[in-house]
Amino acid sequence: MSLSVSIAAYNTPVLLDSIDVTERIQQRSTANFAVRDDAIYALSQDQAVTVLADGVLLFSGFVETIETDRLMPATTRLHAVAAKDWRYVADKRTYTGPEYVGRLAGDIAVDLVENYLKAEGVTATYATDHDFNAATFGQGTLTNVTAANGDLELTPSGTTFTKSETLTADWTAAGAVNTNVDTVNDQVT
Repeated sequence: MSLSVSIAAYNTPVLLDSIDVTERIQQRSTANFAVRDDAIYALSQDQAVTVLADGVLLFSGFVETIETDRLMPATTRLHAVAAKDWRYVADKRTYTGPEYVGRLAGDIAVDLVENYLKAEGVTATYATDHDFNAATFGQGTLTNVTAANGDLELTPSGTTFTKSETLTADWTAAGAVNTNVDTVNDQVT
């Protein structure tokens, strides 16, 4: 198995037996590893970290802590790096807007990404459209609905059918069942 670690987009020589990636449900995933440093790396907190195993992403996140030991007598240093996953970018934000009332979960997620997490580099692929009146309803492709009277209404199907019963003979035609109905002089009482 080929393991590689990059910090701030630079491939970093890591002691292979030191890599430990832990995934947890409802918590941050973490990665811990040791970096041998002969070149005096400028490692710092919050730099981007990527761990790949045979080219497959195993962990992605940010440097949380670095503990450095100098290996005497040489100038070589050994950095113990602890990294946190991308959940960190949402955890460091606090939503202080109004409560979401009557909104769908997908709409809330889009709003949070668009208005809060985008600044942290979070991207998402989504399509959203909200129509609230006849003018905006009519802009889309409507199938079996009509934008009318400020509402979106089902389009009538078939043809309009009207039948008028005006004579007593219409009410008393063969097969008509008229219980407790009096039909005299073309009046129904």
